[in-house]
This record gives sequence, structure tokens and C-alpha cells, in this order.
Amino acid sequence: MNCCRLVITILLFPCLLHAQDVSWYKCFKGAIGVDSVTLHLHKAGHNYEGVYYYNHKQQPYNFTGSDTSVANKIQLQAYVPGSDGYNQFIFSIDGTSLNGYYKSYPALDSNTFTATTDTSTLALNFLYVFTEGTRLLKPSWSESPAATF
Repeated sequence: MNCCRLVITILLFPCLLHAQDVSWYKCFKGAIGVDSVTLHLHKAGHNYEGVYYYNHKQQPYNFTGSDTSVANKIQLQAYVPGSDGYNQFIFSIDGTSLNGYYKSYPALDSNTFTATTDTSTLALNFLYVFTEGTRLLKPSWSESPAATF
């Protein structure tokens, strides 16, 4: 019985490692220029979403983005409430570090953006599960409706 569990664990281990790369949640602490920021980042496949805020203001800004728009980078866009402008992050992840730049539009102000994973006891730690696909709701029908998830 123990041998069977060991074999199953060995066979499933690569799948578990891949699943961790496909979806996750991480909290990062860093800076845009000289201003300290906190970024809560959710990855689901090639899509990213979450919030960031300047630590001295504590006003959250929602963002969405992907890792397919700019080669080898993650691009996020945050829309500023009550404004025609938006903010953009373009960065790469190297282990536990984010490095890139931040721009405000339409003003085109640009700053460096750096952050590292927050490992404090206050940071949330949980498994973020993501799945995607399409299923026919009534497969026996010739024109079955479908669900996309």
C-alpha cells in the first residue's frame, strides 16, 4: 500500500509543480520611483489581476493584464477612478523579485518599479486554484449551448 502511494506521488509531483506555475497569489512590497507600494497579484493562466496601492494613501487601484502582450514581460493596466487616464506596469518576475517600470497616461510620466515577495506573517498565504475550458451543456443536441470557464 505504501509503495502504491509512493508511485502515485512520484507520478503526480510534476503535475503539482506545473499547477503552481499556472495559478497563484502573491503579495509584493516595493516602490514606484521613491514611493512605497503594495501589490496583490493573482495569476490565472496567462492573465493577471489584483490591486496595488501607495502605502501612504492606502487607496487601492484595480488592475488587469497578461504575460502575452509584451515578450517575456507582464503588462498590467490600472484605471484611475474619476479620470480619463490609466497607469501601466511592465515588468519581469525573477524568482521573488519584480523589476520594470510604471507609466501614467496620458501624462507619460515614467518611473522605475521594483518589488519583492512579502514574506511577513501578515501576508496572506493560500492556494489559488484556476481552471479553464469549454463544455457542451446538452451534448446530445445538435446545437447545444456551451459553458466556458
